[in-house]
Amino acid sequence: MMHSARPILLYAAAANAAWLAGCAGQARPPEKIDNDVWTSPHFGAVEHTESVVAAEGSLPLVFQLQQSATVSIVDESTGKQIVTAPAKPGDIVVVDANNGVHIGGRRFAAVVAADHRHAIKLNFEPPAPAAPPATQDAKKE
Repeated sequence: MMHSARPILLYAAAANAAWLAGCAGQARPPEKIDNDVWTSPHFGAVEHTESVVAAEGSLPLVFQLQQSATVSIVDESTGKQIVTAPAKPGDIVVVDANNGVHIGGRRFAAVVAADHRHAIKLNFEPPAPAAPPATQDAKKE
């Protein structure tokens, strides 16, 4: 009886392998990407004339900067500013009741009220004006 079960098991294993191979994801050609969706009509950085709230609410708050800014941490329940410090692109801002305020790995405040609302505000430096493109006349001199 054992000899007749063996071909059935082999057949079942082969069928299973074929079924699994057929379920492998087929490579699809990439869909066309509309360039107008991904291209900004704005040249350079967008300027803000006042501080921008990056995150607000109950603790913990976390935000990662994409461009240089002066970061301000504000206790919204009291209106008091807790910390103001410069930060660079890639810096992570953390406001946590247990660990205080950290900006880019640097600790600035040890205590923040756990039951208050807080905000991470950003002030951006205006971008430096772009130099005018060189003209052909300037190259001849």
